[in-house]
Amino acid sequence: SNAILRYIARKHNLCGETEEEKILVDILENQLMDSRMEMVRLCFDPNFEKLKPKYLEELPEKLKLYSQFLGKRPWFTGDKITFVDFLAYDVLDMRRIVEPGCLDAFPNLKDFISRFEVMPPSSFLFDAPCSFPSFEMLSQSWSYTKNNLHLLSAGFMPGTVPSTLYLLCGI
Repeated sequence: SNAILRYIARKHNLCGETEEEKILVDILENQLMDSRMEMVRLCFDPNFEKLKPKYLEELPEKLKLYSQFLGKRPWFTGDKITFVDFLAYDVLDMRRIVEPGCLDAFPNLKDFISRFEVMPPSSFLFDAPCSFPSFEMLSQSWSYTKNNLHLLSAGFMPGTVPSTLYLLCGI
């Protein structure tokens, strides 16, 4: 849940440092949840193929808003990564699954994705009472491919709470 994610993020100072950053985190977290639910409703709708063209038609305008929000910052709230960057990565990555070229018109979003994907998962680990035995699964879970879309249908969504928890506290 986001409550667990927020708890861990607060514990590791990943909720923003200034009041302005904390406000941006709150705004983006809620917007990302709305975007995620929109995608879930679309993907699990029995009329997915009928609804997809309208969704794709509206997608550039929605991505434009994220692009404007990110602006020239490396991360959505500034120079330091926060937990909403994990959520944003996941939401943007799911859009790439539905429409692989959807970020082409938004270089800053593509750069954001690239920054995230080149960071080794181990760079997010903090002191924790437990450890994850292998980073192989985590490193393979940064991005979906057409070959592992079955993970999405099984409910495993890298970049969301389970993977983020692994990354943040080493479980």
